[in-house]
Amino acid sequence: MGGPDALLLVSPACSYCKGMREALATLADTGALASFRIVDITEQPDIAEQLRVRSVPWLRLGEFVLEGAHTPGEIGKWIDVSSQENRWSVYLAHLLATGQLSLAERLVEDNPQRVAALIELARNPQTGINIRIGIAAILEGQKGSQAAREMIPLLSDMAKSEQATIRADACHYLALTGSTEAIPVLRKYLDDADASVREIAAEGISVLQTGSGT
Repeated sequence: MGGPDALLLVSPACSYCKGMREALATLADTGALASFRIVDITEQPDIAEQLRVRSVPWLRLGEFVLEGAHTPGEIGKWIDVSSQENRWSVYLAHLLATGQLSLAERLVEDNPQRVAALIELARNPQTGINIRIGIAAILEGQKGSQAAREMIPLLSDMAKSEQATIRADACHYLALTGSTEAIPVLRKYLDDADASVREIAAEGISVLQTGSGT
């Protein structure tokens, strides 16, 4: 059977849980889900605690977490997205665009490799300002981490953007890596055509040379 696994957390007092149960049961019957499990958190509170669930309905769909009520169409959309190569960029963009920064932060913290999806969004000129603000907040939280250092090649590519604002962001994120390996990349932008890019690159080099970026 294809599709992602689904885990739905519910409670008897939840007025939206019945609709979610029915929607997922229908999707499971059509073969859209590999498996479908329902957990009543009043009977198994340990599972809710383990998953850090604060309210229901709460759905884990493959790697994705969908909090609150969702229509069958919305769930079907995320089933389709779950099989796409760029699924994490699409999903994190959705979370940041809809004000779910804390959930996005938790998911990146759980798997730092998802930082790459944030870089993919950051280098896209079509990414909106609200999403960019969220990306910056999450990457600030990854400052000096191994995951951040591993992003130097991606950030180096991002810094080649034709848009000065994206080059500037890339230089800022390179400084957050805490690695002196980012310094040669930043030096390329000390003579950038844009003054802001030059300034941020110089500041980044200074931070990394003094070791205050770690």
